[in-house]
Amino acid sequence: MLNKRFSNTLLILIIVLFTFSVAGGDDDLYCVSLNGFTKKNKLFRRIRGLNFHITDAEIYSILHTPPVDSFAVDKKRNWRGSYTGACQGGHGGFNLGFFFDDFVVIKKRPGVRLDKVKIMFSFTIEQYSINDKGVEIDDGEVAYHFTNKDLNIHRCKGKLY
Repeated sequence: MLNKRFSNTLLILIIVLFTFSVAGGDDDLYCVSLNGFTKKNKLFRRIRGLNFHITDAEIYSILHTPPVDSFAVDKKRNWRGSYTGACQGGHGGFNLGFFFDDFVVIKKRPGVRLDKVKIMFSFTIEQYSINDKGVEIDDGEVAYHFTNKDLNIHRCKGKLY
C-alpha cells in the first residue's frame, strides 16, 4: 500500500520531471541576422554563395530559402551544423538584404550559455568599386567573413514560419 507521504512525494517527482522534460523548448530558439554591412565606395550586386557553421547549437529552421542553385543543411548529432548555398554563374544570386531579416533559427544546446555558441558565417558577393570619378570598377566576386560579434542573435518572437 502507498501511504500519503509517499504518494505526495511521487506526485511532486512526476511534476518536476515533466517540467524539465518540457523545458528548453522554444526558450532555446534564437533568430540570427546580420547586424549591418557597409563598405565605403562599394556597390554590391548579387550574393553568389553562403556558408554558415555553428557549434554548441543546431540549425533549427531556415525561415526563407535563398534563391540559389544548390542548397544544403547539415544537422549533426553532436550539436554542430552547417548551412550552405551557391549560385552557378549567369544572372543567379540574391540581394544582400536577405541576411538582415532573421535568415536562420538556431537551437542552443541545453546547459550551454548563448555566449559559448560559436557561429562562423561568410558569403561571396559580386562587388564593384567606385573610383574618384564615379566610375564603377568590377572587383569580381569577393568573400566576407563574420562571427558572433557581427551578428544579431536574439530570442525568436512570434511564429516561426
